[in-house]
Amino acid sequence: MSTNTTVPTHVADSAPASQAEARKAGLLVLNWTGGKCLCGCGRTTLSRFAPGHDARLRGQLTRAAVAGTGVRVRDGEAFTDTTPEAVAATLSTPKHDWVAWVREAAAAAKKRAAAAAEREKAAAERKAEAAAKGTGAPRPSLSDLLPKADDAA
Repeated sequence: MSTNTTVPTHVADSAPASQAEARKAGLLVLNWTGGKCLCGCGRTTLSRFAPGHDARLRGQLTRAAVAGTGVRVRDGEAFTDTTPEAVAATLSTPKHDWVAWVREAAAAAKKRAAAAAEREKAAAERKAEAAAKGTGAPRPSLSDLLPKADDAA
């Protein structure tokens, strides 16, 4: 794997300690040791991915890109901190452009999040406006349905 990072590769730290540290820091941790699936699941495979795990990794990289978090890639005892786009560039082939997939999916996710935030804001404004006007019937309660003590006499 080519390291395209500003953070140096660490060899002296223990792998479990570095993985725990990375998770605490909010980094996506991928284990690329030996014949393991590249999504980080740890399954042994003869190819780059276990069936369906290429899509799993694309989703993980997209979520990391949207959140603005980094990726820690472990290869044996060494690990490298990098960006989701750099991992995508490493995985790209002439047939499959991972960088474009990750960028497009991250842009679409950010657009959906912005639209959802706008809808929530509009709903809150409508609710505040209705409360200010005092419009709408009061919500009935169970006590409204029960006979009153004065009515029984």
